[in-house]
Amino acid sequence: MFLRKIKRLLVSPGTTILLILIFLSACIIGITVPQISEKSPSYFDTWKENNLYTYRFVTRLQLHRVYTSTWFLGAIGLTLVSLGYSLYRQTKKNLGQRNASTNTEENRGNLSVVCKKITYPDDIRQLFRKKGYRITSTETGRDNFIFFKNSLGKWGSTVLHTGIFLVILSAFFAFAFQKRGFVQIIQGDTFSGNHSDFVVKDLGVFAQDFSLDFTTRLSLLNHKYYESDKIKNLESIILLDDKKGNSRREVISPSEPLDINGVRIYQSYNYGYTLSFMVKKADGQEVITHFNLDMTKQKDAPLTGKSDFPTTPYIFEMKFFPDLNGASFFITKPIVYLTISEIITKDTLFNGLLLPKHSIKIKDDILSFIGITEWSGLIFTQNPGMTLSYFGFALIIIGAIVMFGFPYKEVSTSIQKSNGDTIISAYVHTMRYPATFKEDVRDILEQLV
Repeated sequence: MFLRKIKRLLVSPGTTILLILIFLSACIIGITVPQISEKSPSYFDTWKENNLYTYRFVTRLQLHRVYTSTWFLGAIGLTLVSLGYSLYRQTKKNLGQRNASTNTEENRGNLSVVCKKITYPDDIRQLFRKKGYRITSTETGRDNFIFFKNSLGKWGSTVLHTGIFLVILSAFFAFAFQKRGFVQIIQGDTFSGNHSDFVVKDLGVFAQDFSLDFTTRLSLLNHKYYESDKIKNLESIILLDDKKGNSRREVISPSEPLDINGVRIYQSYNYGYTLSFMVKKADGQEVITHFNLDMTKQKDAPLTGKSDFPTTPYIFEMKFFPDLNGASFFITKPIVYLTISEIITKDTLFNGLLLPKHSIKIKDDILSFIGITEWSGLIFTQNPGMTLSYFGFALIIIGAIVMFGFPYKEVSTSIQKSNGDTIISAYVHTMRYPATFKEDVRDILEQLV
């Protein structure tokens, strides 16, 4: 009894509506809530600092990584179970013997013609055979027959839904085992490809480690703009070296990703400038730190960032202008407006402008602005199950062609005598174009009048 209720629940309209609402909600969340696969780490750091409670709510419900969340994967799994059981029922039904005379009223049409002359069963059989029909079997009497046409057509819906099942199964594997990592590579630096070196990782529920078998070095970042300040061209020139000692030079852009060793590399729209500072402590120890600032959308607006300086008690808040005159996105007259405060006391230790290659004194330390370079945001992805999805899409197309191009047609005929007349009745069944099919059968029967 319990198992029967579960089966009914799997294919019930309520379950279908619930799944639709879940996927619709996921799409809305994916659009409205910032996703870690689309935003830079500094965005989430700022969000956490400005609105901690909202940030905790979003992250605990995995709304910032909705498509790799546990609850979204569970919804896909439930969809697979529901669709799989529906396919089982369809297959079982198609393998069974269909009988048109036992179909429900809404799936059949009742036709009858009166013949003034005696009509033999062979006349009916030959007439339907000329129209391409085949006979399956007799019913209760020797004058009752079942004819069918396009027997492959009854499998069209099953093939189509099998394709949908494979596409969803592919999505399940992708969301469960996909690996996605974001890294900020400074021009001239090399990304090791180690799992721990990704700035942001978005892994499927069952994915564990994302380590690459090659290194990536950023040789050059090119960015060009329209007069409206919108990005015109963005590309990274990278050098790839694998463990076998093979090296290759590639150019990637947002529209031209790169595939290598089962990994796809995308150029993200996250890029900017890296400010490098050095603190020389009183004991002579030198500490160098690089701050990656996101590029602005207007050339007269500063690149901003706030972070602590490792191994020091300082917090840096930066407003960097590539061009002091605000006339260019490129390094022409760079300057940074810098505010330095102490972590514990929050006291402001410095607040002013600092030029490249210049130094200032902070307590007993010497701070030097030692350089400016560019950084590029690259996204590395690995998605299993894509081949399965291609096969699924092919089945969807084939199933649709079979369903609508070659619909299954079935006619159950019976012959009766009444007042010296021969009455031929027919029950027709088809899942596509029933009105047209009914008229076709009527035209066949009227040839016997």
